[in-house]
Amino acid sequence: MFVRNSAVMMNLTHLFYGLGSSIGPKYAGWMIKNGISWNYTYFYSVIPGVAVFIYLCMVSFPQSVNGDSEGKIPAGAAISDVKVWLFVGLLGFCEVIELGTGNWLVNFLQKEWGMNVDKSSFYLSLFFITFTLGRLFGGYIAEKLGYIRIIFIFTVVSLALQLSGLVLGRSFAFLFSFTGFFISIMFPTVMAIIMKEFKEGMGTKMGIIITASGSVNMISNWLIGKTNDLLGVTAGFSSLLLYGSLIILFLTLLDRKLVYNKEKGQNVA
Repeated sequence: MFVRNSAVMMNLTHLFYGLGSSIGPKYAGWMIKNGISWNYTYFYSVIPGVAVFIYLCMVSFPQSVNGDSEGKIPAGAAISDVKVWLFVGLLGFCEVIELGTGNWLVNFLQKEWGMNVDKSSFYLSLFFITFTLGRLFGGYIAEKLGYIRIIFIFTVVSLALQLSGLVLGRSFAFLFSFTGFFISIMFPTVMAIIMKEFKEGMGTKMGIIITASGSVNMISNWLIGKTNDLLGVTAGFSSLLLYGSLIILFLTLLDRKLVYNKEKGQNVA
């Protein structure tokens, strides 16, 4: 649907994911702090979810754009495309550092740095607040600097902030939260690159990329959990630095093969 200013539109669309994620941890922390059982915290979250579902059942969506059926390719041809698998790695590890921070930050702050529920949930909410701001403004920055370049720069900054937080200690926990701004643009901007790059079979290729990248995220977060169990919570949380570094690896490999960004001079090199 977003054929112009794709990065801006994709980031704004995902903005509300960040908004809800900002409210969620603080809401849950407040409920638990006031002695309300965690299962009721989930139960009350279902109510707005049901309301949204009912609303969506009544919404009319636009028809397919003319020519949408053109350029379809067999799934086998999409699977054999090297760029598809490079996108899988790139998008997958973008998801890992986004969802991995959301999954493991509170656990790390409580188990290793001894924070209570209220304070640790505050830092997670702050992460998603900066994340939401990144979704609001990041798309415009991406349009100015170029999609590939902005992912590279923001990945380096987010890794530097996380490493600094680990080294400097508890008083600098806000550095983990500030990574949200830089992580926020990654997923929607990669999706915008996919829409720009593939002229044929985009629907098939995007379906494969999203499904396989989700598997990368699932397996990686399972490995983080295992690292927590075997080597300690600090080692598990610190492993996000490794997964974040893989974004730079896949980005560099993909940058050599993309067509659209070289035409506009937006490649990293």
